[in-house]
Amino acid sequence: MSFVHMAAVMQMKIGDPAAKLVLLALADRADKETGQCWPSLARIAEDTELSVTTVKRRLNKLEERKLIKRDQRDHNSTLYTLAPTELGLGRTELGGWVSQSHEPTNDNQSENLNDMIFNEQFEDWWQHYPKKNGKGNARICYKKALNKVTHEELMEAIKVFADQCKYKEKEFIPWASTWLNGERWLDEDQTASAWGDI
Repeated sequence: MSFVHMAAVMQMKIGDPAAKLVLLALADRADKETGQCWPSLARIAEDTELSVTTVKRRLNKLEERKLIKRDQRDHNSTLYTLAPTELGLGRTELGGWVSQSHEPTNDNQSENLNDMIFNEQFEDWWQHYPKKNGKGNARICYKKALNKVTHEELMEAIKVFADQCKYKEKEFIPWASTWLNGERWLDEDQTASAWGDI
């Protein structure tokens, strides 16, 4: 773990919460002297609670911005190197990394990180909801729902619900806020029959 790299990442403005979260996960695993690590995509996804697809997209973005460098070590392993100059870091005489910023860390950093995680989780869930109306209210209701159920359970339930709604008219599908307030994730898996649709 490299606290220097993590502190540097936390002070950066990337403009993409998910990309910052992925970079933070890499910084957490980086060697303090070389800035290198080699976690799998699955490990990064687990650390950040993002989907593997989202992790891949954000890694591409980080590499495009030259915040990281990727080297394929073999068929199953990628070596990630955090770019010191882009992170505002410089080399010491001993070859380690030191932060060039002496600003105090923000007390709200952990809160900001929680917000980033929540926003990414909500966006993943919203992407699967079959009726895209009232996103603002849905976000509020989703946050309340997380006090009763996990993100993983909500994702599993919404995929089942979306599958049930494939042949329904949009007007008969509840708004996301209604679904969440009604704790519909507890509903039994009832595949609509032809008679039910009629």
